[in-house]
Amino acid sequence: MQLMQIQEPGSSYNKADVVVGIDFGTTNSLVAHSVLGEVNILLDEHKNRKIPSAISITKEGNILVGTKALGISDKEGVVTIKSIKRLIGKKIQDLDGLEYLKKDIKENSAGDIIFSTNNISLNTVEISSKILCKIKSVADINLKQDVKKAVVTVPAYFDETQRRSIRFAAELAGLHILRMINEPTAAALAYHLNDINKGIYLVYDLGGGTFDVSILKTSEGIVRVIATGGDSNFGGDDLDNIVANDLKNEYIKSGLKYTDLLNSANKLKEKLATDAIVKLNFGHDKIIEFSREHLNELIDPKISETIEIVEETIVDAGISKSDISGVILVGGSTRTPLIKEKLSKVFSEIKFYDSINPDEVVAMGAAIHAENLSTGSGDLLLDVTPLSLGVELMGGIAEKIIHRNSPIPTSVEKEFTTYEDGQTGLKLHIIQGEREFAKDCRSLGSLELLGIPPMKAGIARIKVLFTIDADGLLVVTAKETATNITQSIELMPTHGLDASSIEDALLGARDNAEKDHSAKLLEESKMYAKEVASKLMRAINEDNDLLSKKEYNSIYNDINNIINSIECGSRSDIDEAVNKLEGSTEKFVVKQMEKHITIGLKGRKVQDINNMVKN
Repeated sequence: MQLMQIQEPGSSYNKADVVVGIDFGTTNSLVAHSVLGEVNILLDEHKNRKIPSAISITKEGNILVGTKALGISDKEGVVTIKSIKRLIGKKIQDLDGLEYLKKDIKENSAGDIIFSTNNISLNTVEISSKILCKIKSVADINLKQDVKKAVVTVPAYFDETQRRSIRFAAELAGLHILRMINEPTAAALAYHLNDINKGIYLVYDLGGGTFDVSILKTSEGIVRVIATGGDSNFGGDDLDNIVANDLKNEYIKSGLKYTDLLNSANKLKEKLATDAIVKLNFGHDKIIEFSREHLNELIDPKISETIEIVEETIVDAGISKSDISGVILVGGSTRTPLIKEKLSKVFSEIKFYDSINPDEVVAMGAAIHAENLSTGSGDLLLDVTPLSLGVELMGGIAEKIIHRNSPIPTSVEKEFTTYEDGQTGLKLHIIQGEREFAKDCRSLGSLELLGIPPMKAGIARIKVLFTIDADGLLVVTAKETATNITQSIELMPTHGLDASSIEDALLGARDNAEKDHSAKLLEESKMYAKEVASKLMRAINEDNDLLSKKEYNSIYNDINNIINSIECGSRSDIDEAVNKLEGSTEKFVVKQMEKHITIGLKGRKVQDINNMVKN
């Protein structure tokens, strides 16, 4: 079934262009090309399918990338930088609890992470661009032309800053990203699950540096992400680190380097995927045996945490475990038998999709989508936004505009107004999160709309439009309808949003739901009471001729009661004070309306009045 293709506004694709699919990974990256649905993983100059996501800087200041970088990593004076994907778009404070990632990194005056060594200083975008430049070179050589366009995959939890950083790095490398798609979505495309009429699939993606869970729904060619979860501070690298720490004492005795320790831990983990016991030689006739059982004991707590995230994501999706048609395994670490064992306990008699190399499945899906874009064919991909987006209202209340797990691309508009008389400007504080108050949500930025015509409070109309494009990037536009004055902002959050931040946001919303709801109702009552008191105070001062002194004093006292209840009363006290004031002013409001109607009709002809009524 032929479906319309999602395209960014103003974008176009030349069918003659070659578009590759790139899996920019934490440990390794891959580039693939698809022709008529046949995907080919492109090889580097060493005939390797995987391109190490690493650079090495020699003491002379030369920079090597990929396989060559790892080849000289043990030479004297050489500094090798790996796992840059875990750092891109982040600040040093985002790495608290992951001290081993802070090794050799600094902050510049702008707060960006930099590596400064051998008289060379590079930030995370520049390092990423060198790796992407290497990937582009591999594509150029294999396809015998200058490849300029690509589909690049990113973890589902990459935020606006991280996605923009990847896009900027690609531009520095001479690549134009036609589309970023989430890694789980790419995996589903590789298995052609979009060709199945209907199904719900869970993607368990344990890469080198990130863990993602996505629940996908396929129906007649449409792939839609209905829920996401994960932890962007946990991956296969962390499993290696756990094993390395277990072996540390033996390595210290043998005088081996920490890099040797991590490499041995990685190889050990890989061998134990097929062998029950592996022997390790530490030299000096020191040989120890390491069993899969012992490995499982070491990594069980972390793998169990991923299973908890799986179950929470199913709840978020509003489905049951029995609704899942299959589990797609992505990432080399999913070869660890313990993962399948634990997933099998969660899903009885589930079908595992693992026939495609888990290291290559994401790149293959990216290549398939790249071909679809370059030829104008293919199916509809719908991802979701992981946390709600909105604005701060008066009283600090968080107003959600785009809700969590809304399919993207999307555009939602809401109308707001001024709070004070004569207000000529409006400042929108844009937030992200699930709590009821802005102070408990993540601040993304602010937008000021100036030049609003001075009017009474509540008269001006300001339309606020939130738009998320296919890459998950947010644009907020505000427009005053009388003058068409418009301001917009493309948001670049100053702090990266990782999976642990999202998990904290969701847990915080759940744990504080009752308290937040009560606090929100109280604040809404206060805001309404202030509005009622302010309007009636203004009204009795303007039209005090309609009131006797006794009536005026009575209403004035009721207004003071409202003010006192706002300062120290409960919600029921506030509502009671408002009800009392509205009751005591009912006759006055009627008199006021009659007075102003009389003034408005004075001197008008009957025909004019009839025309007013008709219109």
